[in-house]
Amino acid sequence: MTLEDVYKRLELWNKDCLVRRRDNWKAKVAFPSRIVRLLDKNDSLGAFDAFFVFDNKPLILFYEEPKDIRALHRAIWNFNETPIVIVVEKSHVNVCNGFKLLKDDKLLDTLGGADQLDDFTYFKLVTGETWQSWESKLGKDNRVDRLLLKNIEIVLKELCDKYALAYTEANALVGKIIFIRYLIDRKVRLHYRNESKYWTNDDLCNLLGKKDEFSKFISYLQDKDIGFSGDVFPLDKDIIAAIPDEAFQLLICMLKSEVERGQPFLFDMFDFSVLPIEFISNVYEKFIGKENQSKNGAYYTPTFLVDYIVKETVLEFLNHHEGCDCRVLDPSCGSGIFLVASLRQMIDKYIRENGIQKTDKRFKKALVEIVSRNIFGIDKDLSAVHVAIFSIYLTLLDYQSPADIENFKFPSIFGKNLICSNTFSRDAVIHDMEKTAQTTPFDIIIGNPPWKRGGGADYACTEEYIRVKQQTDCDCVVTNKEISQAFLIRSLDFATEKTKCALVVTSKNLYDRNAKKFREYFLRRVFIEEVFELAPVRREVFNKSNDSAIGPACILFFKNANGQKTDNQIVTHVSLKPSVSFTLFKIFSLSSRDIQQVQQNRLMTYDWLWKILLYGSYLDFQFVAQLKGENPTIQEVIADKDRFIYGTGIQFSKKNGQSAEHLRGMDFVDADAVLDFSIDSSKITKFNKNFVHRTRRERHDIFKAPMLLCRKGLDAKRLTLRSALSYKDMLFKDSLTAIKAYRQEDVAVLRNIAGICASDIFTYFAINTFSSVGVEREQFLHDDLFEMPYCQGLEALVEQKESQALVENACVLDGFDGSVTDMDNDDFMNNLNLIIKAVWNVSDVENDLLDYAKTVIRPLIVSRSWEFSRLKERDMCLKKYMQIFIDRFAPEFEVNGYKFYCDHIIMESWIGVRFYINKNKKDDAEKYLFSQKKWINFLIKVSQSQVTERLFVQKDIRGFERNGFYIFKPNIRRLWHPAIARLDVEEFADAIMKSGGAI
Repeated sequence: MTLEDVYKRLELWNKDCLVRRRDNWKAKVAFPSRIVRLLDKNDSLGAFDAFFVFDNKPLILFYEEPKDIRALHRAIWNFNETPIVIVVEKSHVNVCNGFKLLKDDKLLDTLGGADQLDDFTYFKLVTGETWQSWESKLGKDNRVDRLLLKNIEIVLKELCDKYALAYTEANALVGKIIFIRYLIDRKVRLHYRNESKYWTNDDLCNLLGKKDEFSKFISYLQDKDIGFSGDVFPLDKDIIAAIPDEAFQLLICMLKSEVERGQPFLFDMFDFSVLPIEFISNVYEKFIGKENQSKNGAYYTPTFLVDYIVKETVLEFLNHHEGCDCRVLDPSCGSGIFLVASLRQMIDKYIRENGIQKTDKRFKKALVEIVSRNIFGIDKDLSAVHVAIFSIYLTLLDYQSPADIENFKFPSIFGKNLICSNTFSRDAVIHDMEKTAQTTPFDIIIGNPPWKRGGGADYACTEEYIRVKQQTDCDCVVTNKEISQAFLIRSLDFATEKTKCALVVTSKNLYDRNAKKFREYFLRRVFIEEVFELAPVRREVFNKSNDSAIGPACILFFKNANGQKTDNQIVTHVSLKPSVSFTLFKIFSLSSRDIQQVQQNRLMTYDWLWKILLYGSYLDFQFVAQLKGENPTIQEVIADKDRFIYGTGIQFSKKNGQSAEHLRGMDFVDADAVLDFSIDSSKITKFNKNFVHRTRRERHDIFKAPMLLCRKGLDAKRLTLRSALSYKDMLFKDSLTAIKAYRQEDVAVLRNIAGICASDIFTYFAINTFSSVGVEREQFLHDDLFEMPYCQGLEALVEQKESQALVENACVLDGFDGSVTDMDNDDFMNNLNLIIKAVWNVSDVENDLLDYAKTVIRPLIVSRSWEFSRLKERDMCLKKYMQIFIDRFAPEFEVNGYKFYCDHIIMESWIGVRFYINKNKKDDAEKYLFSQKKWINFLIKVSQSQVTERLFVQKDIRGFERNGFYIFKPNIRRLWHPAIARLDVEEFADAIMKSGGAI
């Protein structure tokens, strides 16, 4: 079998997505310059015959008869960009995992031979089926950067813990070694001690064995006349002299991969000349350490986010302005990943515009000038600033040949362009930068500022900034000491109305009820252009971080309003949902429903609209607004303090708390004892603590029966709230919220609230209005629950269920006679939901919205399980989808003597539906029915572009033909739900109306 046979077998022949090396491949792609440089090298990696490209990523590389298979496999693993490699040797096909190198034989892991090719056909590739099938094999654990970072983490920890180096010294030492290895692997000739030669890894190891000689070599590298000058991890000779000899031996073992610490060391297999910027960011994360990272809330930014932000800001600016200058500021630059990505865009444009050869002396000068004029960053961590400078310097070297690197002098940018300081400081350097920004504006402000809530000495500078700010802007507010809010405000000090800002911040800023005043302040002072929300994929955004369990992220794109009214600004809101393409390759896979637009003043008027935009649609907005407008809230029902009191329980305290002597001996119940409508009496104990954080003497009545106890955390599967009435006085912790009724007749109100908390409407409201659900944790806050609409008429049904649950769970109820009405749980839930829907007059459309939240969004939040659930023939979900179109359009067309028909096809990866009209002749209508082959041909024909690639990214294709219209979507159940049909049908109706009623 030849490669051409493979291309035909995979259905890639003559498709644009297959880019052949011989066909001027660089003109057909827009890869980052680093990837182009590596693929263009005349070595094993660059000997590819073709690659399969999707979303500007080389996802499959093809090779035929490679000269050195081991060298090829090592190069591909170091490349770290291509998951699949297909090699043909002597007519034998080998499919390899480009992300996993086997240590023993130094070859890539084999996924199979020619028998596996059917898993990589065109349709399976672009619809995601391939990547879903091989997801477990292509994970991150065996990737080159992941393994090497583990090695570096071990060495850094040992240098600090065993050899007592300060972490800044350990960082500088390891950083310097990585820089030297980069020069070695780039084959840069070094001129040291009157000898000019290409160094090797063994030379470096020998140098480390002689501390004095190593110190002199470092001085040579840092010398402004004979070395590289600049600020690459500066190391003082006195610091080197104080480092124990044993520490240098550890570094030698690291370079030779002879360290044994429970995992393989692979320095001898890593090619530092292909060092990706994301790797440097990961190194930075190891440099500052997990403890320091958690303390400061500083997390490295994944490359896919950087690429998206830089594309939307810097590249957009360069495409609309002459020259290659674009002044960029990152006010919390960290490792400099945003600055490096921006710098690459400027250098690439300079090369395109000037047609200049990289060997030209003018090019070296231009590189230095581009950095000096355009790249600016601030960070209070000195190690971070040094890593950022290192990243910028490596970027400059990436654009030069080894011969040119030998005599290159790094620009001195520490303290000028890259500043080590607190961004909120009023020191002279920061103040000068702020002042200059008003006369020579920054074009772009980008970054990923810290997310931690402030406190202590570290937050003092921020607090002082806010205090001074409020003297001239009294509405200025930062809630909960949230540092990312302060950075959003601070960025405006460096921005004019033309400056475009894009900052990655915690999504909690958009939903936390305590942050409402901040949102109001911010919305009045900026034009928000786009919100790119990543909360639904929060578990996968920072999964390479030291602390991958951090909060959800969103990207805010905005401009300084400078006093202009912001009400009419149109905000584009993008909500990224889970997909296999995102999990594996961080390719954004969006449906049309994931992108919505809203007028900015609507976000001010309806603060809860932020949450609707995350998982819902304008239909959900209408439904929630209707329920809120027509029904009292739980808060309003229990507002009478003579009838009700509510609050959370006690907090334990080991010492320095308040005496709990008056509480000792009382019954105490844990949160996990609260079941649905009953309390497990076996988990009731006697309270015996000496101290509590607060005793709540003034609200002691919340511990007296009757009271409804509500668990803080929602049911993990159902996203409902477990609650139960207690008819005995009871103590409990603050993980429970109690609503206490003073009058016996008000127990019915508590039962109604318990019924609401167990219903589908609660799940719906939790998803669409609760500040934490689907954002960070599946739990409720007081205001979430109390803003729920109240519904009467549930008390009798709940009382029956309560009595049954008491018996089933062997619970104790004072005065309970043991009589119970048996009731199946499904019957109870059906009856409960029917009563609520009847009381609230829930329509068919609203019922579909409730079902969508329950059966689609809830599993998406809890387990992501429905993302790949597929439809089969005769599936009721698709039947309901099509019926909604028929019900909407058939009456209109049949009035004019036409018949409205529907045709569909369900395949493994995608579904197509066509709606068309014809005169009332059934036989004539039959000619419009498609066979499977005709369907596939129609799918290809409806667009000159590769329509299935758009399916993968945009999720659907829709359009009109002569006698009807069509829609194609991947075979994913959530995209064919009746609630989605309600939205799709109105879009087609609007399009038909705009066309004058003609199809």
